Amino acid sequence: MATPEFGLVHISAGDLLRAEVAAGTPNGKTAKGYMDAGLLVPDSVVNKMIVDRIKDTEAAGKGWLIDGYPRSATQAAELEASNIRPDAFILLEVPEELLVERVVGRRLDPITGKIYHLTYFPPETEEIRARLTQRSDDTEEKAKARLQVYYANVAAVLSAYTSITKTIFWRSIETKMTSWPAEECEGSGLGRGGGGGEGFRVGFRREGVRICARPMLGGVGGDHAVNAERQGGEGTLGKIGCRCSSASAQSISSGQAAESAKNLRTRESSAALFPRQFAGASLSSSTSDYVNGKTLEDTISRQNRKATRSLRSTWHPVKAQAEVVEKPWKMSDARLVLEDGSIWKGTAFGAKGTQVGEVVFNTSLTGFSDYDRAFIWVMMVAVGLGTVVSGHGMVDHHAESSDVESKQCFLGALVIRNLSISVSNWRATKSLPEYLEEHNVMGIANLDTRSITKRLREDGSLIGVLTTDSSLSDEELIESARSWDIVGKDLISGVSCTEPYEWKENTNEQWEFSPLVPDGNSGAKFHVVAYDFGIKRNIMRRLISHGCRITVVPSMTTAGEVMAMNPDGILFSNGPGDPSAVPYAVESAKKLVGKVPVFGICMGHQILGQAFGGRTFKLKFGHHGGNHPVRHEPTGRIEISSQNHNYAVDISTLPEGVEVTHVNLNDGTCAGMVYPAMKAMSIQYHPEASPGPHDSDLAFHDFAKMLEEHKATRK
Repeated sequence: MATPEFGLVHISAGDLLRAEVAAGTPNGKTAKGYMDAGLLVPDSVVNKMIVDRIKDTEAAGKGWLIDGYPRSATQAAELEASNIRPDAFILLEVPEELLVERVVGRRLDPITGKIYHLTYFPPETEEIRARLTQRSDDTEEKAKARLQVYYANVAAVLSAYTSITKTIFWRSIETKMTSWPAEECEGSGLGRGGGGGEGFRVGFRREGVRICARPMLGGVGGDHAVNAERQGGEGTLGKIGCRCSSASAQSISSGQAAESAKNLRTRESSAALFPRQFAGASLSSSTSDYVNGKTLEDTISRQNRKATRSLRSTWHPVKAQAEVVEKPWKMSDARLVLEDGSIWKGTAFGAKGTQVGEVVFNTSLTGFSDYDRAFIWVMMVAVGLGTVVSGHGMVDHHAESSDVESKQCFLGALVIRNLSISVSNWRATKSLPEYLEEHNVMGIANLDTRSITKRLREDGSLIGVLTTDSSLSDEELIESARSWDIVGKDLISGVSCTEPYEWKENTNEQWEFSPLVPDGNSGAKFHVVAYDFGIKRNIMRRLISHGCRITVVPSMTTAGEVMAMNPDGILFSNGPGDPSAVPYAVESAKKLVGKVPVFGICMGHQILGQAFGGRTFKLKFGHHGGNHPVRHEPTGRIEISSQNHNYAVDISTLPEGVEVTHVNLNDGTCAGMVYPAMKAMSIQYHPEASPGPHDSDLAFHDFAKMLEEHKATRK
């Protein structure tokens, strides 16, 4: 490491976290609680550890080098709030193929826990080599996917440090590999990369600020040099911060970072070194270009922009000319084209190809693993408004998990701002890109989802085409979007089951919040036949937990066939599309209403509305998200609900006797109704809390009560 060589204190965020946990400090105990629960340690805990370490006597006196921090503009703002200001922010440009090679060749010894590399740090014996294993995420595809996400996530931090940024180019170093013999370099340091290979041996000449590096990466040798001048830079740097990406840590050492900046200007603050493999954001001293003509600041979240503005308004560092990156930002490899002619470019993940669908926005910040599996998303291109999506990963459909809501992924396509580079969830079995690719679903990231959402709110839902096919012209894609329509399409028949079956799984007892039947079907008091219009599994789990035995039937099952099963009640489930496109379901509802209690959810609510004699209409941009407020009219109680639908029941067309029980407070539409004379009730939203709030679980209680009263009259 370079820190002993130059008398700096090395601060690694990861090592510091583990050390505090092992020592049982207050911060460590707090962090351990999150780690034991399988959760990410919050910024607030990591920030305190870093700041406390920086301000201790040793670091304050010697200067320091940070490794693995800051990771966001918010963390950079935390340093500023603690009066800790970097002198320099150094970026190291490394070819992507080299980083991928480092990751792919990494191997783990399951007995000792030691990390090897097949080329750069091979095992000592054949016996060890024979038992080495490769981690599931150390494949070329996954490494490249992590890098793509990293390029976007690092933007927030870069925008805060632009004026003090120095960039070191691997290619520039390579071109000068014979120009500066190692004998002329004073000082050297050797670090070992996280992947088991050597880091960089770095030396300095006292004249100016020139960097001499000897890469210790397999097969690459020679002495390399590159100029890295900085205005006003002289003397010895006392404090350096180091930030490595998970992908680039395999080949970049903190020693190289410290020595690279050794002759930069010193003051009572830190210098943030940021080794990176960033694939070419076009950096200048003030801003950076991004796709769609947006600046780099346009790509980060509101929180990060606020933190960045805070830094810039209070921090006035010594002016430095940042080097301009030679390569442009990686070209977009996916396009989202809307029927209004607008074109949005981004980075593809998941499946490749071309997909057309109705583009809608979803206001949920969590629960995407559940939404991906909901049948409502058939032929839908969902625009997620979260800043970073899917840090929690995904669960296989065939896995025995309460996260699984359907037999497969029915999402048309997914549009997000940033894709999480890591997965942290004890139940996750794969990343979102892997999951979407497996289910042939396309995704696009690194575009301005807020702008798309504003357009959808103003103009209404639009048909869009998402493609990775560069041979298709923009004009062809626009025409394709304009010639496609979703209105009047029967989407239910494509997602419904084909044969009746019994559902026996209840809610996970660890998550149960209102159990009526602790052991599933063994205590069932009611037999409910559920029409499968695209039913979510947690609806059935909740019904079982409320005392029901569930028989699921296909959407085209006749009323006579259902009544032959002698049910105590009937459920008309949620599902995708236009209720007017499924007259067979409306006809069955008409014949069943009044015979036994009936409960409709989402699509089932709309079908009952038509069965009662009312009409449905298409909403401007639909209701999609987990934060929709509805009011229970009889009591005035407010419920925060999860909603996913594009159609609503027209209140003015409902016949006498039908009571509107719930109203959506955002637009005044019908969110629930009851027809007492017909023993029927329905709600437009999802009460099953998967995902979403638990506020509406009362609907299952109300249905169970209706079943109890009906059954009592039959005795």
